[in-house]
Amino acid sequence: MSTEKQEQGRPTKYKKEFDAQAAKLCKKGFIDVEIADFFDVAVSTLHLWKTKHPTFSDSLKESKRFSDDAVEMALYDRAIGYEYEEVKEEQSEQGMKRTVTIKRIQDNTAAIFWLKNRRPEQWRDKIEHDNTQDIHITIDHEAFGIKKDDS
Repeated sequence: MSTEKQEQGRPTKYKKEFDAQAAKLCKKGFIDVEIADFFDVAVSTLHLWKTKHPTFSDSLKESKRFSDDAVEMALYDRAIGYEYEEVKEEQSEQGMKRTVTIKRIQDNTAAIFWLKNRRPEQWRDKIEHDNTQDIHITIDHEAFGIKKDDS
């Protein structure tokens, strides 16, 4: 009798090349539901692949971090405002193009969102207060006509 543990169920659809494919999808901003759809599997299967195949899990994490960092920087730029140069083509007798500097003022909504997530203790909408106090109550048994049990 063999002591090897046999896999039960149908064979996995996972292939090693899925690591690179999933990484590309994550860099394009795909989330787990969309990645599972791409591979034609359930989201639960995708989570199982992450558990059973560390290289798959690592490729997803690294690529998602890349996309998240890009969004974070874009949000930061919107929150504080930024400048950029743009080449504008204008009709003129000389057929000239000119470069202009465009200033984007800060976006208050982006700034608030940033602060609520980065400094929640100062910026969250709901502030939690600790109003606990120690209260000591002494009961005068005789005043209420209660006999004190001395046992």
